Formats: sequence, C-alpha cells, structure tokens
Amino acid sequence: MYADYFGCTEAPFAIAPDPHYLYMSRQHQEALAHLLYGIQGDGGFVLLTGEVGTGKTTVCRCFLEQLPDGCDVALILNPKLDARDMLLTIREELSLAHPLPAEASNKALIDGINRHLLASYAAGRTTVLIIDEAQNLSLEVLEQVRLLTNLETNKRKLLQVIMIGQPELRQVLARPELNQLAQRITARSHLGPLDQAETARYIRHRLMIAGYRGPGFPPWSLRRIHRLSGGIPRLINVICDRTLLGTYVEGHWLVSRKILAQAAREVFGGPAPRRHGRPLPRWLTRWHPSVPALLPLAIMMAVGLVAFSAGNWERLRGMVRSRQGGLHGDVSAPSAADGPIAPQTRAHAPSPVQPPAAGFRTEPQTPAPARFDWTNVAPEAIATAETVGYVALFQRWGVPVTGTIMDPCLKAQAEGLQCLQGRASWADLVACDRPALLEVQAGDGPSFPLALLEVGADEALVMLGGQPFRTSVADLQEHWSGGYLLFWKPPPGYQRELRKGDHGSMVAWLIARLELARASSLGATDPFLFDDRVEAAVLAFQQSLGLVADGIVGPRTLIRLNTATEQRVPLLNQELKGQSHVIHSQGAEAG
Repeated sequence: MYADYFGCTEAPFAIAPDPHYLYMSRQHQEALAHLLYGIQGDGGFVLLTGEVGTGKTTVCRCFLEQLPDGCDVALILNPKLDARDMLLTIREELSLAHPLPAEASNKALIDGINRHLLASYAAGRTTVLIIDEAQNLSLEVLEQVRLLTNLETNKRKLLQVIMIGQPELRQVLARPELNQLAQRITARSHLGPLDQAETARYIRHRLMIAGYRGPGFPPWSLRRIHRLSGGIPRLINVICDRTLLGTYVEGHWLVSRKILAQAAREVFGGPAPRRHGRPLPRWLTRWHPSVPALLPLAIMMAVGLVAFSAGNWERLRGMVRSRQGGLHGDVSAPSAADGPIAPQTRAHAPSPVQPPAAGFRTEPQTPAPARFDWTNVAPEAIATAETVGYVALFQRWGVPVTGTIMDPCLKAQAEGLQCLQGRASWADLVACDRPALLEVQAGDGPSFPLALLEVGADEALVMLGGQPFRTSVADLQEHWSGGYLLFWKPPPGYQRELRKGDHGSMVAWLIARLELARASSLGATDPFLFDDRVEAAVLAFQQSLGLVADGIVGPRTLIRLNTATEQRVPLLNQELKGQSHVIHSQGAEAG
C-alpha cells in the first residue's frame, strides 16, 4: 500500500524469508559459513539454532541459493512425522525412481535410500538432508536419521544432515539417549538478537534493497525500535512495516514519535513493553559476571585517562610506514556496516531536499582561521593532535564523540565507517576527497598528525589543537610525509572487493549506484549478479576518473562511487559540493 508512496519496488519489511533481504550480521555470516561447511566437509550433522524470528529460515534459503552443482537436497519443512513418514518424505524429496508397494517395510525404505546414496556418491554427487523446526522431532525419528548416516566410505559419510531449530533443540540433543547423535555434530551455530547498531544497519539494509527514497528512520526511532523488538528481526519487520504504513496514512514523509507509538500498540496489542534500563553491550558482559558491577569504577577510571598518548601515534605511524602502495591497494579492514540508501527514480514519489547530516560544515568558521605557522608549532598542540584530529574527522562525518576514543577504527566501524590508511601521492589523496589525518613534520621537531578538513586549488583548511588554520597547499605538501588515515563509508554488507561472478545484495547496491552515476539503466537481467554488463559499467566508471581500470570494485572505487552519487558524505573539495558528478554512460565526467 505504501510502497509507491516511498518509491519502493516492494514492501521492505515483509516477514517472508526472502534471501535477497538477508542482512549478513556477523552471527548470520557465521551461520551461513557453518551450513556451507556442512556440505563441503566429511559428513555428519550441522546444527543451527536461534530464537523465533532471528532469521534461521532466511539463512537456510540463502544457503540453498548458494548450493554448488552436484548437490542433491532433501528439505523437510514438517518434522512432526513418525519414522516411517520421515523415510517416505526423504524418498520423495530425493525423487527416488524405484516405487515401493504401500506395505513396504521400513527396511525396504532404508535400503532404497542407501542405494540412492551409493549411486550418487559414485556419480560424484553430494546428498544433504535439511530438517527445519527440528526441535519437534521425536526421539524415534532422531534415532532413525542417525542410522541413515551410518552409510559411509573410508573417508566420508554419504549423507550430510543439517538440523535447524529453536534453542530447545540443543536441550533435546543433550539427552543421554541421544549421545551417539550428539557426538556426530561437527558444527554448531546459534543466532541471537541483533544489538542496537546491528538493528539500525538491518533497517537501512532492507530499505536500500527495496529502493526506499524517503528520509529514512530518525536515529531516535532506530533506538526505540531496537528496544521494542529486543533485536528480533521478525519483530523489527512488523514494527517498521506498521510505522511506514502509519506514516503513509497520515500523509507524512518522516516517522514521528506518535506514529511509532501507535504502531507499537498495534503490534503488541496494547502498551509497548517497557525495559528497565538498557542492557550492557555484549563485548562487556561476555567476559565475566563481575563486569557489570565493576562498570561504574571503570567509567571513573576512564574519565581520568588522557585520550591517546604519543605512543599510539607512533604505533599508527609505524603501521602507515609498513604499508606500501597506500591508495593503490585495499588496506582497509572490512566489516558489515552501514551503507547509503540507493535512491531510485520514481516520478510520483515525493523528493524533499535532504538536509546535511549533523556535524557537516559547508562554510568556514567565523572569524576567518589564522595562517598556520610551520616554524612555531606549540608543543601542547602536538601533544593533543591525535585526539583532536580524530574528533575533527568524526565531526565531519556527523558522528558525536563523547569520552575517550580507545580505538578510532573500531569506533568508525560501529558508526558504519571504515579506516583507510597507508601512503599516497597528493593527487591520490585529493582524489579520494575525504577529510584525513596527515603525518606531517615541522622543522626538526617530531612528526605529528594534522587534520586536513578542506582543500582548494591553492589553500587548505587544517586543524591542530582544536583550532582551524589556513595553509597553502604547497607548504602542506612540503611538510607531509605521505602518510594518511581517513574514514570512508562502505555499502551494506561489504566484506571484500567485488568482481565479476559475485552475487548478492552488495551487487544490487553496486548496480543501483552505477545506474545513478550513469543516469541510465544497466539493463541487468539479474539485479543481484555481477555480470558482463556490470563489469563494463565499472570499467567505464574507473576509466572516467583515472582509476586503475580492472573491473574490480575495492575501497577506492567505492569511495569515488559514493562521491558521485551520495550527498551525505563530507568532501575535501568544497567547490564540488552541490554539483551532480554524473558520469554519463560514455564515460565522460560532467560537472
């Protein structure tokens, strides 16, 4: 109902387990890896458990889409069967060609399955049995399934079993009478709720896949939805769906507190559940039960700490000097993070002007910054250069900074950003067009980090000791060692560079961005496949910007693609802000 209003190709928060909408959090990645391991290993049982609505079935559907050739699957969706019905269902799923009389014994059924497994193995094929909602299996059926895995060669079992179920399945398998089956489980994975940051990324991911063109959910609403849903993806979907519907019905464009509260009442059938206090983050509570009790003391100690000593900068400088190539290689540490929502062309959808994110500056501070004196740099400014520099970078990205920044790259990842660092030429650095920390040296003194915030043809805006300064580009290049660190914004689900043959939601994001940059459609037959047409578009984009035209989409290409299509990223070159940066299909840059 509201899809066209927000420019979506379909409802972004349907509860059907569509693998195209799968958000690959770290635990979902591990779960999928365990399932893939199950068909590549030597056989046995693989166990995937999770609370209701955490995405088990969706992970399974994604797994089925990635099955290699030569793999036969028997998928059992209704496990409330007795042993005989289970055997009959497996035969049907494997399409056994030899029919048996209705009065055939269980032994005859098992012998037929065994003959099929032997024939498949001889033909070089793999057979996998997947049982969903496996917590409903009776002990008799579990024992029968175990007996089916007894058929094996000297090197591997001929039937691999994947059991998917709720947490009670682990309790069932822990029973003494199932000890033999439990010993054959070669991989276990459990899906828990999403944390607050993952919830925000999950919502943005689904909006992006659906082509949502609205202003998005305000930050306060993302936090509220996480508290209401407890991080359960299915509940997140239902709440978000009702919220967008209410926003549409009211004729609004932005989610309001009133609409979200009403959506929560409709979902929960009454007042929304309340939580007394926020849960501690998992990285704190997983260490020891005493951590929560010690947290107030830890906070008091942290307040007294000086953020980032000079030794930390020396460590960073060592990392920078140890890397070769700088911007000519992929030196970032990938993680699942936020990505921009790819807009799509819908003539009937509203198109409000997007305000710049909080913390973005498009005009210099008044009064005008003083000139930077390279001959007289205050020692106290150098002592705080690293801390102040990181704060300046985060502010440029609209990221609030409170307290001590113990690891800026980890904080960046938590905010949907990544670090890129190394050595580069001035031209390569300016081409990246992102605020950066530069390793500079004034006279014979020690090197220190200087925040580069803006750059023009002849002048640059830098920050040291919390104060902005102007300096000439020539002076800056003279004192710069070539070492740099900057933040950039990866797309949703980004794990590694993309290339021809890749498939998934990350490719869908890439296609949407390329089409926006070209101002024309790629005509892709599969919106999730990196095929010849996508590769040709990537090559044209790289050639138009002077990048290495290899058809591989790594950090440098993604950064330039964001610059060409995303209006909510901070740029070094202020003169470029507000221009279209449209790269036409012929490969020429406009603007």
